[in-house]
Amino acid sequence: MGFVRENTGVPVPRVLGFWSHRGETSSKIGSTSSDGQNKSETSKRRESAGPSELNYMLIEALPGDPIGEVWMEMDDAAKGRFKQELVGYLRELRALEQHPMAGNTHNGDVVDEVKPRYIGAIDHQPLTDHRIATVPYGPFEDVEGWLECEYLLGYVAKARPQEVHERLEQELKKRDAGVVFTHSDLTPRNVLVEKESGRITGIVDWDSAGWCVEWWEGVKGVYGWNDGSFAQKLEGKDNITTTPSEDSLLGTWRALLREVVGDFDDELKADEEMRDIYGFPY
Repeated sequence: MGFVRENTGVPVPRVLGFWSHRGETSSKIGSTSSDGQNKSETSKRRESAGPSELNYMLIEALPGDPIGEVWMEMDDAAKGRFKQELVGYLRELRALEQHPMAGNTHNGDVVDEVKPRYIGAIDHQPLTDHRIATVPYGPFEDVEGWLECEYLLGYVAKARPQEVHERLEQELKKRDAGVVFTHSDLTPRNVLVEKESGRITGIVDWDSAGWCVEWWEGVKGVYGWNDGSFAQKLEGKDNITTTPSEDSLLGTWRALLREVVGDFDDELKADEEMRDIYGFPY
């Protein structure tokens, strides 16, 4: 979050402190805000790779409501402002540039510099993405390495006939996709908005953020959604339809993602098939 806060205008919460807890002891490695106030703070908990260690992060609580909860109450002007701001913030994120990391040196010369286009978290760290794996994974030196990892096409190659792997490989590698900075969980629950004006007050839940293939933001932005926040509630009726009309939040969400990401329908279908093969629970 600090990287995004320092390099863009995207509204993200400030990190106020963090600490680790293992077994019966805890080791504090962060601090609260300098003014000591905590009434606008919330804590987040992440399970680490260790078997019994928990990492905690204390972050600023931002104003506003999740867009999925207030969309149907917003007027056209507020919806228009929200759409414009979301597209702008997405473009800011995708305009961020990777910087090579200096590796080992020999006689004063860098001999294994990490080139741009790697897939991973900031500073070439592993990614956390619960769609892919329950533990941090990667990083990968290029898109090819990511796609062929044990959780994606690598698993398909082991679990299905060769023709299935080749078909999915063709779908996912048919274009020379770039690598961009990606939130990787950009769904209505993670975008906060001021209902009356449509102003985006915050984008939260950056656990999965990092450098990823350019269409991943679209796939992750719509995958797995089957709740009411993506549905259009019919006026005067109690039932909800999940058919994405142009005015529904799902229809709007897909359109906004396509405006920035481009068409990702084929990749979304391929990802859905890989999830079925992998037996992913959601």
